[in-house]
Amino acid sequence: MVSIWDAEIRRWEKDKPPKSERRLSPILPILFYTGDQSWNVPLTLEALMDLPKELERFIPKFETVQLDVKETEVEVLTQTEHLIGWLLTVLQKEHASPEELSRVLVDMLMHTDTLPADQAAERREAIQYILSLIMYRRPPAEHEALIELVDKHTPTLEVNSMKRTIAHELMEQGIEIGEQRGEQRGEQRGVVRAKREAILKVLHFRFGDIPDTLTRKIGRMRSLERLDSIHTQALEAQAIEDIEA
Repeated sequence: MVSIWDAEIRRWEKDKPPKSERRLSPILPILFYTGDQSWNVPLTLEALMDLPKELERFIPKFETVQLDVKETEVEVLTQTEHLIGWLLTVLQKEHASPEELSRVLVDMLMHTDTLPADQAAERREAIQYILSLIMYRRPPAEHEALIELVDKHTPTLEVNSMKRTIAHELMEQGIEIGEQRGEQRGEQRGVVRAKREAILKVLHFRFGDIPDTLTRKIGRMRSLERLDSIHTQALEAQAIEDIEA
């Protein structure tokens, strides 16, 4: 939020609009939680600080809208008919049976057919997201049938071309399509990379600048157990020096 407002102020300094027109944009923080376990991370700044009660009133306060995607009813996700709501219905079923996933895929793809022509770019991005979800999250044995289903319901898009692009990205990340060992190795690398990024985000949020030495140490870590330990430290430490990397 601060970064967005800071960028707006820099634009004022560059464009020099009248002072009477200089207004910061309101920001609505929304958390789309797509995990399978219960969310238990604090959503307020006060929860991340150890403060005497007398100082709590000086901490910036803002509401965060939290949407637990896996627990929200489909009717709620799709009530505005917005494309992102339909995409979230597919994400809800990322671990469901192939039959159940296929059913929600068809519902979502039928909705994309109703989008106006000026939303063609959004429609294409949605299909790319669906293909990525299939190829990243579903077993290789299901890929062909699910992608064929997408292709059948999107005749105006080059689905096979999109598939080849995503497959190339997967190969670059070490995920070998169709080979279970390669899939597991790529998945492991992806989890490690995500945990490193999560740790650095928490540290940056809580302490600002992170020492280069600590950043490099975290960047070299490959043990998921060790990364989990550092992540817990990042959430609970009182100072950056308390992190034992």
